[in-house]
Amino acid sequence: MNVIQKINELEKSVKRLEKISSLNKFNHVYSQKASEESNKSHSFKFKFRCNGDCYLKIESEIQVDASEVKCEYLINSVKAVQKKFYDKAFNFLAVLPFSEGINEVDVTISAEGEFNVENIIFQTCGSVEYVEESYLLSHVNESNFSLVAFLCDEQLTIRKYDENSFEKIITLTGVKSYAICSMPNKFLLAVVNKNGDMRFDFYDKSLVYVQSVEVDKSSINSVCAISGERATLFAVKGSNVYRYEVNDQAKVDVKRTSYRAKKVISNPGVSDCIIIVDFNGLGKLVSL
Repeated sequence: MNVIQKINELEKSVKRLEKISSLNKFNHVYSQKASEESNKSHSFKFKFRCNGDCYLKIESEIQVDASEVKCEYLINSVKAVQKKFYDKAFNFLAVLPFSEGINEVDVTISAEGEFNVENIIFQTCGSVEYVEESYLLSHVNESNFSLVAFLCDEQLTIRKYDENSFEKIITLTGVKSYAICSMPNKFLLAVVNKNGDMRFDFYDKSLVYVQSVEVDKSSINSVCAISGERATLFAVKGSNVYRYEVNDQAKVDVKRTSYRAKKVISNPGVSDCIIIVDFNGLGKLVSL
């Protein structure tokens, strides 16, 4: 056996041992959520990674303000089990099959009338791992109010905050990345969907929707924005960073920069720099 063959055999052995090692992992996955408002149906999504095909005991501890609810588990969008409960606090237990890779459990709780889910705890344990999720919080300050935007589990929520209220004004699902900034007469909301398609949504200063512009369908991974007379946005396409200049008539000029990155981050109120994150997770402050 020559040296190259020995190296190839060693590589195969290492890969086999790495796989065996991952299959022997034992972890506890835990998540806690609650509903934001009253409704007849509430859905909560939980993701985790299985290191192999397996059966897992999954448990949900749930508190509601309704006397009778229906609780349903969907695994990767397929209905798995359904039960009815007549107490305001109950445990939902099930042993269900999962496949190797990322699995999504959707817990749907419904009733005849509107109600709140005050608390839901989801947990399981076994050869499982947490899935890296993208969370993003940003804000835009105006003279008499602020906009606060939060992305979690591919759901974007934008709220208006002033001295008297904290009102939800926009909710979008299936969002991979977003950015929001202010222009003299409008707000610009950049939305990237799960397919990497990016569009710009425009709202007037009263937060009334004005128009949308389809910008890019080239697998955008991340976007950030800076407020100004002309909005300035940066987006990662592949591993390259592109710059977008947008005027008040929603005309978009695009230029490729010399930067390469995995993610871009900005503060809409800071006009002279952004953060570029490389594929090792290291961030670098870049002056514009």
